[in-house]
Amino acid sequence: MKEIKIRRSIRSFTDQLVSREDIDLLIRAGMQAPSAMNRKPWCFMVIDDENVMNKLFSHPAFTGKIKEAKAFILVLADLEKTTSRLFHQDLAAATQNMLLEATHLGIGSYWIGVYETDTRYDAVKEIFNLPTNIEPFSLI
Repeated sequence: MKEIKIRRSIRSFTDQLVSREDIDLLIRAGMQAPSAMNRKPWCFMVIDDENVMNKLFSHPAFTGKIKEAKAFILVLADLEKTTSRLFHQDLAAATQNMLLEATHLGIGSYWIGVYETDTRYDAVKEIFNLPTNIEPFSLI
């Protein structure tokens, strides 16, 4: 309950790197989320390459101080893993789990919605050249 009560969106970041071990813990937390019929339609992409982040955050759909962060996790839906049109609920649960784990680990985090926000959605699809069965959902 502690993490639920103290979690907040962080929009200003230090230059401290997030360790691979912590990123692994964040992704594992996302994978523990409930999903309809246990289909687990998610996949996660870690973005920590400065050139890729610059390309993403030079797009007008992404603004603000989030550009200061040293790593991001892109939460994606693999539509081949689910027949439910409600897959976004599964991905929201995974996103929330990762935000709570970040709070537990003392890592600042921020949920950026991508799904059904046309400019962000299109930018992510294009920049990462995502196939048609992969839908971007959120960026943490």
